[in-house]
Formats: sequence, structure tokens, C-alpha cells
Amino acid sequence: MLTIRIKYIGFDGGNPGFKNSDVVTRFFKEGDMVVENIHDANVLIVGNFIRPNEMQQIMGFTKCIVLYVAEPVLNFQMCYYSGELYKHGHFHYLFGCVDNKPFSRVKFPLYYTSFNHSPDVFDKTNAYVKSCDPTKKNSLRH
Repeated sequence: MLTIRIKYIGFDGGNPGFKNSDVVTRFFKEGDMVVENIHDANVLIVGNFIRPNEMQQIMGFTKCIVLYVAEPVLNFQMCYYSGELYKHGHFHYLFGCVDNKPFSRVKFPLYYTSFNHSPDVFDKTNAYVKSCDPTKKNSLRH
């Protein structure tokens, strides 16, 4: 089985805690790791706050690129390069606040990435939402 070697890039300018969270690493198998050198990576996870020198590295990366898009940062000048990658499809996978269109991309609720949570939080949330009556006002409130 292929060992995953992830390099995070484009997070330091506005979301430095992301690369230290378990959003991605919780899915690691034995041998998978985060690396610091881009030449050691086979997966590049790209954040919103890309700097010009990082954009050059991203454009030269020939392996798997995963673009993380947080809301609504693509509207801000500080996220210009991330927006360009998104608009031109320069990525293999996408997660975050993305368009709900019928194509093979991943949508992930961003507010779950801001804290460490129990493994069953998605199941509990889905069960709660399924139990609500959408025809009644405020059915999602406690």
C-alpha cells in the first residue's frame, strides 16, 4: 500500500493551526506522515493564504494536490492565489466551502475543523438533523 507523505502549504498567513489539527491526520494509516520538505511529499494540501513563492512551488508540484477552501476567503485579496487555483482547476481534490455541483469533488463542513471532536460527532449530528421537521419553524433549535 502507498504511504502518504503530506506537505501543508498556504496556511501560515491566516490559519497556522490547521496543519497541527487532526483534520487530515486522523485518517492516517501506519507509515503515513507529515513532511516539511516539499520534495519528500506525494500529497500537497494547499490552504487559502498562499504566498507568491509558495505559488511557484505549487505550480511545480507534479503529484496529488488537495485544495482546502474556507469560507468566504476566496473573495479576499489575501487569498488571491487560492482563488486562482480554484478557478483554473489546478488541484486533484477539493474540500471546504465549495460549490454543490454534480462533479467529483468533496464537500466538508468547515466548522468541524476548528476543534478536536469525538469520532461519532458526524453520526450524532446527522441523526439529530434527520429527526427534525423542516416544515416547522425553528425545528433545528433546542
